[in-house]
Amino acid sequence: MCDMIFLYNLIQYLDKIRVLYYNKSSKNKEAHPMSFSDLSVVQVLSAHMMFHEKDACGGWENRPHSAIILRLEGETVYDCATGQIRSNATHPILLPKGASYMWRCLAEGHRLHIEFDTDLTAPCPLAFQVSDTERLRALIAREIEVCAARAPHWQLQARAIVYECLHLLFSAQSAEGAYLPPQKLQKLRPAVDYLHAHYAKALSNDALAARCGVSTVYFRKLFTAAMGTSPIQYLHRLRVEKAKEMLKSDYGTLSDVAVSVGYPNVFHFSKMFKAIVGVAPGAYAKGHRA
Repeated sequence: MCDMIFLYNLIQYLDKIRVLYYNKSSKNKEAHPMSFSDLSVVQVLSAHMMFHEKDACGGWENRPHSAIILRLEGETVYDCATGQIRSNATHPILLPKGASYMWRCLAEGHRLHIEFDTDLTAPCPLAFQVSDTERLRALIAREIEVCAARAPHWQLQARAIVYECLHLLFSAQSAEGAYLPPQKLQKLRPAVDYLHAHYAKALSNDALAARCGVSTVYFRKLFTAAMGTSPIQYLHRLRVEKAKEMLKSDYGTLSDVAVSVGYPNVFHFSKMFKAIVGVAPGAYAKGHRA
């Protein structure tokens, strides 16, 4: 009888959570690029705590499951079709089923991780700004216990925790938007396309904002919210990524590479390369050339 009451109460709870998502998404469909009125957590696969060393890296092409990740320390950067997204102790991340991305750990630390299956897909990770992560940390810690114990009806309880985590993430979203709706991402497309096509040129925020048809102040704010970094830092990272490709081949001299990616001299190039990659370009070339 106790088990039946537990099941009934849990099912009622799940229904309330789903109704809440339905109501919020119905009132403001633009705020949710994923349709939460249709969301179903099909199965919770695992929950655990992991440690990543600095420069640990990996990625997915068409991720098979969804995941919620909260860094306890350190920081991870995700590169995807819309640019770079950073995840740290105040910016948990949702990795949707179907997403394609590469990730790299910028600073070592532990992370909490829930892996689950859902019937919705999305192409890129979503980052959230949460000022108080204690509740989320407690929920994921509880999920780890539930997945480890696997008591009767544990899947129902595990799924309820995932719904609550999702509710917390989307409720904590600031008015500015921890992620941006597709319309705003599309507004940035002219600038992003231009950056990738002309990264070696001298580019300014004013010029990029003009391409998007918005003010410079609004452009910087929109770009930083979408990409997790400023336009100029995005440009530097793009140049360094191009330089890394050149350094793995017959690139000539470091001066050639520096000029090719938009830096006026080797000193400026080397300083920026080391700040982003962690090693000097010459050392990187030695370790990566065939």
